[in-house]
Amino acid sequence: MPPNSTIAYLVRHQPEKNMHRYYRLYVTPTPTLFSEFALVRE
Repeated sequence: MPPNSTIAYLVRHQPEKNMHRYYRLYVTPTPTLFSEFALVRE
Protein backbone atom coordinates (compact mmCIF):
# COMPACT_ATOMS: atom_id res chain seq x y z
CA MET A 1 0.00 0.00 0.00
CA PRO A 2 1.39 3.44 -0.90
CA PRO A 3 2.37 5.63 2.06
CA ASN A 4 -0.08 8.47 1.33
CA SER A 5 -3.25 6.34 1.08
CA THR A 6 -6.48 6.76 3.03
CA ILE A 7 -7.88 3.57 4.62
CA ALA A 8 -11.52 2.74 5.39
CA TYR A 9 -12.79 -0.37 7.20
CA LEU A 10 -16.36 -1.48 6.49
CA VAL A 11 -18.16 -4.08 8.61
CA ARG A 12 -21.54 -5.68 7.94
CA HIS A 13 -23.23 -8.10 10.34
CA GLN A 14 -26.53 -9.92 9.92
CA PRO A 15 -26.76 -12.37 12.84
CA GLU A 16 -30.12 -13.77 11.73
CA LYS A 17 -28.46 -14.96 8.49
CA ASN A 18 -25.16 -15.81 10.21
CA MET A 19 -23.45 -13.38 7.80
CA HIS A 20 -20.38 -11.33 8.66
CA ARG A 21 -18.54 -9.27 6.05
CA TYR A 22 -15.36 -7.28 6.53
CA TYR A 23 -13.86 -4.98 3.92
CA ARG A 24 -10.71 -2.92 3.89
CA LEU A 25 -10.61 -0.21 1.25
CA TYR A 26 -8.02 2.38 0.49
CA VAL A 27 -7.85 5.36 -1.83
CA THR A 28 -4.49 5.98 -3.36
CA PRO A 29 -3.38 8.92 -5.52
CA THR A 30 -2.27 6.67 -8.37
CA PRO A 31 -3.00 7.96 -11.87
CA THR A 32 -5.36 5.62 -13.71
CA LEU A 33 -6.99 5.66 -17.12
CA PHE A 34 -10.07 7.53 -15.82
CA SER A 35 -8.85 9.70 -12.93
CA GLU A 36 -5.94 10.52 -10.64
CA PHE A 37 -7.13 8.28 -7.79
CA ALA A 38 -7.74 4.56 -7.41
CA LEU A 39 -10.04 2.71 -4.98
CA VAL A 40 -8.58 -0.65 -3.97
CA ARG A 41 -10.42 -3.39 -2.04
CA GLU A 42 -8.53 -5.99 -0.05
